[in-house]
Amino acid sequence: MKLIGKQTYKKQLVMERRPAELPRIAAVAFLLINFGVIISDSLVIDDPHSTVICIAGNTSYNASFAKDIEAGVFTSLKEVESVESCVRRACNRRAGHVAFLLEKTCFMVRCYVPPTSCRIKTTKPSTPSIFTISITPYTWFDAAPVFSDELPRVIEVIENNQRGQIIQNIHGHAKSRQNPNASIKYSILTGNTGNAFELRPHPLGQSASLVAIRRLDREKISWYNLTILAVNIDENKTSTRVLSINVTDKNDNAPVFSHTNYSVTILSNLSSGSEVFRINATDADIGENARMRFYLLNHQSLFRMLPESGTILLNQKVRVDRANSYTLIVAARNGAHKTITTVKVHVLGVNEHRPFFEIPEYKVKVSEALKAGNSVTKVLARDYDYGKNGELNFTIIAGNVSYFSIDKEGVVKTRQSLLTRGGLNGSLTIIVSDKGTPPKRSVDVAKVYITIEEIKKHKVKFDLERYHVTIAENTPIGATILAVRAVSGVKREKLEEQRLDRKSKRVVYSIGNADGNRYFKIGKHSGLITTQVAMDYEKVKEYRLAIFAKDMERRDESGRYESDKSDVVVRVLDVNDNAPRFVLDSYQEVISENATVDSEILRVTATDADSGTNGQIHYRIDHGNSNGTFELDDNNGVLKLQQRLTTQVSDFYNLTIFAMDHGVPFLISRPAFIYLKVRRSIHPPCTKKLAFPKAIYLADVNESIPIGSNILRVTAKNGRCNPASKVNYFLSEIRDPEIDDHFKVFSQTGVIKLLKPLDFEDRNRYAFYVGATDSRTANPVDTVLVRILVKDENDNRPVFYEQRYKKLLTETPEPKTVVAQVAAFDKDSGKNAELEYFIVSGSYSYFRIDQKSGAVSTSERKNLKSQNLRLFNITVSVSDYGKPPLKAKRQARLSVLVFLPLRSPLILIETTDTTMTIRFDLKDMARSNIAKYGIIVQEYVDDNSEYDAISEREPLTWYKVSQSAEEDQALNRYITKVIPSTPSIEKSRPLEVEIGVDKNCENRRGDKDFCNGPLGPGKKYRFQLRAYLKSTGPFEDCKYKDSDFSNPHFTALPQPKPAYQKEVRKNYDAVVYSVGTALVLVIILAFLRGFYRLKLDRKRIHEEKKKRISFPMSNPRFQEPNSPVEKIKTPGPAKKMVAVNLDKGSEFSHRDEDEGSSPDSALGTCPSSNSEPTPRENIKPTRFLRALTEGLSLNGMPHESTRPLQSRRRPTLQEVRLKNYFNSVESSSCASCDHVKIYCVQETVT
Repeated sequence: MKLIGKQTYKKQLVMERRPAELPRIAAVAFLLINFGVIISDSLVIDDPHSTVICIAGNTSYNASFAKDIEAGVFTSLKEVESVESCVRRACNRRAGHVAFLLEKTCFMVRCYVPPTSCRIKTTKPSTPSIFTISITPYTWFDAAPVFSDELPRVIEVIENNQRGQIIQNIHGHAKSRQNPNASIKYSILTGNTGNAFELRPHPLGQSASLVAIRRLDREKISWYNLTILAVNIDENKTSTRVLSINVTDKNDNAPVFSHTNYSVTILSNLSSGSEVFRINATDADIGENARMRFYLLNHQSLFRMLPESGTILLNQKVRVDRANSYTLIVAARNGAHKTITTVKVHVLGVNEHRPFFEIPEYKVKVSEALKAGNSVTKVLARDYDYGKNGELNFTIIAGNVSYFSIDKEGVVKTRQSLLTRGGLNGSLTIIVSDKGTPPKRSVDVAKVYITIEEIKKHKVKFDLERYHVTIAENTPIGATILAVRAVSGVKREKLEEQRLDRKSKRVVYSIGNADGNRYFKIGKHSGLITTQVAMDYEKVKEYRLAIFAKDMERRDESGRYESDKSDVVVRVLDVNDNAPRFVLDSYQEVISENATVDSEILRVTATDADSGTNGQIHYRIDHGNSNGTFELDDNNGVLKLQQRLTTQVSDFYNLTIFAMDHGVPFLISRPAFIYLKVRRSIHPPCTKKLAFPKAIYLADVNESIPIGSNILRVTAKNGRCNPASKVNYFLSEIRDPEIDDHFKVFSQTGVIKLLKPLDFEDRNRYAFYVGATDSRTANPVDTVLVRILVKDENDNRPVFYEQRYKKLLTETPEPKTVVAQVAAFDKDSGKNAELEYFIVSGSYSYFRIDQKSGAVSTSERKNLKSQNLRLFNITVSVSDYGKPPLKAKRQARLSVLVFLPLRSPLILIETTDTTMTIRFDLKDMARSNIAKYGIIVQEYVDDNSEYDAISEREPLTWYKVSQSAEEDQALNRYITKVIPSTPSIEKSRPLEVEIGVDKNCENRRGDKDFCNGPLGPGKKYRFQLRAYLKSTGPFEDCKYKDSDFSNPHFTALPQPKPAYQKEVRKNYDAVVYSVGTALVLVIILAFLRGFYRLKLDRKRIHEEKKKRISFPMSNPRFQEPNSPVEKIKTPGPAKKMVAVNLDKGSEFSHRDEDEGSSPDSALGTCPSSNSEPTPRENIKPTRFLRALTEGLSLNGMPHESTRPLQSRRRPTLQEVRLKNYFNSVESSSCASCDHVKIYCVQETVT
């Protein structure tokens, strides 16, 4: 035992006394005084093995109680060695008031009425005697801390708790000599496996909180037995308490499949409803948390899953696809946890079906201009089997196999060119078979009748009557989708592919229907069909174009251009370009807390404008589904309850859901929100639970809000049974480091403050949880979702994706042709991100820009054909529609180089044997961008097969071409002259150049020593104009442009005379030109004279006819025997005709007649064997007239007209011509007219 002296105790008591401890000290003093013990004389008897503190009073020796044995109850404590031992033993009994020691026997006296019944009576001085009696009053108290009765023996804690979560508040009570409420220190003595817990003392020193400093995992440790040690700090007395922690299960483990993936093989003829496979999965959780359901996530049309057992059934008869297998995605779900595995189903194909033709007969018309390898038509066939059993093999078993073939897709193609096969008809007999084991062949055959239409001369004909093309809906504007061709026919003997290709260049193409022109454009000369607008499968799935081809150099009988028509069918393929969209942005529902598990709460619906796989949608819950309370069906969007709400503490649920399609790549919808409220019972039980009154806190803030601003305030309240509380707030479940950087929650007020600037473009929403805890109670932590939406402000300027754009125009674009697309972006959203494009400079009204899309196209007003070789540097800018609008800091630059085929017509001015003077027309060139002109010369030959290839070589110099010994080198092009561009050339259109005038070119042998050397005499040459550009911008490969070759021209033949007779040659030429001109004039005058005389003769004949006779000889009067005409017509045989000019007296005989001469020269005597020419003096005019009137000849014989009709002969052609002239003479006036020819007829003797 330890004895503490009175003075020591007193001193110690005085030193440790504090104002707050005065009441405690007074209480102890009161006890001692009641027993007649002076405090200064008291002592403390301490036993380290006991928690009882014993305070002994003054010991009275040889004294007795005033009431003797009636003082109280005496209890023997056996023998002891000293008074102190007796007192200690009595105190350890935790009873009594007085220690009574008789000799060595110790008694504990429990006074009946303390302190009066145990009053001491002293008879003698307190001196020792033989029988020693000592009476010592004492007081005692237990200094061991006492745990509160509210502390349970077993505490249940849900696993996966938060770090720092208060498990239990531990309260206790202890007293000491100085303080009836002594401080207690708590610690965990044993059982703290893995240091999962710690005790945190409270400020008052009598309580502590048991805190879980680690996340508990039931699957690892499900039970903790903690020994809590409590120490009275003042008295150093301890006590212990065993606290059992039962870690209850939480659904925190996902199901685990027995294998990573599964594989099974079935036959393709397996019947519907048959079992395919059964999978197994386990869950480390227990009870309801281990209950799982199985789902099939794909191929639901072919397979189905029994959710309870995991059995996969065949939903319908399966057909083997090309991969011969299906990969099924199976999910095992347990609350919020889902595990995915795959089941690969191999389908062993059974070749059950025969292939067959969908269309048994095809009739196709093709042009004979169709080249080898071109498609003719496609034969359609099907096989209900799949995989190898469904792969088809087409075979031509009869027909024109030398001209046509068929591929594995069923496309009939030309094996060789059909040229010169026009007018022939061909047929193909096709069978189809599959590649199964064993292979099966179609029962029927397909017939393809092909009519090869002949290319008629000057007739235009497309290669095919109908074209088919398939494009994706994301095909860019201006993309080429198809090239059509039409040719203009030539003579059959000139039917060649090269000639057809050349003649096809003059064909002009156009689209005939309005819909086709709206969406597509065709190259006027190339036949290339390009898109004009963006394709959209959701609006139009197929386009039909009517294509026309016209030969601009040929017209038909009606005066129209020769033309032909063909149809083009354009099919659009779907592309995953539309994200799913929810029908509603938010859903609300009130549910009862008594709702059963698996009950349907609501259905969400999303739509996708795409089709097929791109339009298939599945749903998922992204956030807010605490404890896996709800489940959203992936396929139909049905929200079901998965946990009983009576076990849940929250009354509000805010679920964030998304919809996702199955496209590649997949697209995700904007989030939709489901707000659920739990309807509790009318009289809820009394609860002390700390909870937030709202399920979610929302705040909208501008991105320009200053740092330090208060955004919102959250508030949590205790239950109605525990209104008094001290709530502390904190950020809970922080998974995003940006939350801690941007926001702060004041622990006392719940105000959320901004720490860092917000930027809408970087992030436009924040979502986090705020927790609340009560520091005075052991209530669990409650959390609430805080969602902050950042509003956009127009604080970002538009920015171009690229600063430099370029476009090289190699063909003359039509008006409104898109040549380039500039694009910019704005990090803002809404109206602040809508952009407007505009051209700042450089277009010169030749280009325009679409304000919305940024597509730069050609203008309608100006044609670029006259701006060939011009470089346009177009400056484009963009601004947004914000308030105020912001414009891009850096502008975009579009460089457009018009690099069309250079056509510069050439005119030959003069040629000699070594020189030529030619003139180029520069009308279609942008001469301001041309630095210099190069003249290219090439000798032209017809019979060299490699001439075209030689023409493609780079031009050399005059020296290397003219002095070369190789024939190919001599035919190479060479640059003869380079002419710098001058202002006069820029202003004038023609460029006149004299070729071959330089001398001494043999001395200029360098690669760049261009010399205008002489041409070869009597040779053909053709010319090109090379234009060197001043500025090409980014087009480094377009430094120059060569024009088309001109027509070949001859140089003059070599002159035999020396060069010094050049002037004589010029004079000779002048004489030749003069004589030739004179001859031409004489011929023209002679022609005019003859024409004039012919007109006079026709007029005279016309007048005579009016007066006397009707002509021609078909007139019936001509047939009458007595008519004058008939008489003249048949003058009779052996006549002699004489024409006499009265004034000249000349006579013409038949010998002077010239066949084909004028009728005047044809008049003369008719030669006869019995007569001589009649002299002029023997013929009298009166006799002539009389003979004419009497029907006699001049020699007295009867006139021919008086002879019988049978004996007459038909006149000759010469006689008819004489009669025509004869009829033109008035016989009555012949004698009196001067210069009149008299026609006399004299009979001859036969």
